Amino acid sequence: MMKYTLFRLLAFSGMRIGELIALEWSDVDFASQSVSINKTLTLDKYGQATVGSPKTTNSNRAVLLDDVTMTILRQWRAEHARRIIYFGKPRNNLVFASEHGGHLSNGTIKGWNKKIAENKGLRAISLHGFRHTHASLCFEAGLTMQDVKERLGHSSISTTMDIYTHVTNDRKEESVQQLAKFMRA
Repeated sequence: MMKYTLFRLLAFSGMRIGELIALEWSDVDFASQSVSINKTLTLDKYGQATVGSPKTTNSNRAVLLDDVTMTILRQWRAEHARRIIYFGKPRNNLVFASEHGGHLSNGTIKGWNKKIAENKGLRAISLHGFRHTHASLCFEAGLTMQDVKERLGHSSISTTMDIYTHVTNDRKEESVQQLAKFMRA
């Protein structure tokens, strides 16, 4: 259940992997159906994991989530609480903790991702690829550049445009084809 919830949240929120790893239950607001992104896990110059501020000021944000993702998070929270009662750990506020109660590592999550892809006969995407996929799907769903900028926590709309130009170019081509089809009708 933890892996499914983790990858679901990664895909449906557009979070950076460090933001997801640092996520605590106090950051999840079930009433407003949102997740507050206010910290990230990074490696310091000695290779030690440290929790700090997000990448930019705009990276501090609340991301609204759909009903299904919130239901899955509720189910995971209930299972997580049962695990604490049964195993006695992890005794922390992390949404996704390692079996020893600490922060998960990128390597662990990459391994899960690779194994799941292999088992399902899929091509594995990078963990950051979930963020790109989220953005692409947001554009496909008709969200504006400003909407996507805010969901991803980019500091400027030009950052979003620079990174996702290929998506907007694909959308432009599709728009031209739709217009031509409409005009022929």
